[in-house]
Amino acid sequence: MNEVIEAESQADDLWNRVLFGELVSCQESITNPPLFELSSIEESPDTLLIKQYLDAAVIGIHQVALRWDAECQIERNVIPLDVVRDAQADLLDAHQALQQAIALWGVWQS
Repeated sequence: MNEVIEAESQADDLWNRVLFGELVSCQESITNPPLFELSSIEESPDTLLIKQYLDAAVIGIHQVALRWDAECQIERNVIPLDVVRDAQADLLDAHQALQQAIALWGVWQS
């Protein structure tokens, strides 16, 4: 889960910097965390729900990483606002899914 938290934070930071007008180098990238894996021993209705939310967060992070990579292939000085807004919307979805997973994880661990 920590990998997903770190990747979401990294992606959010990068796209926020773009949103606020910073010129961000395409040398920077967004880490793509792996999908969450459960062994058959760990599977339960609770852990499957946590996995569902974590996977949704990971997919959202992958989407914004792909969007960043695509933008870096286009030669232009400024990323259009609609592209940044789409990235921000994907990040919000990823963040909300991640927060749900964290909350459920806390309940499951107690």
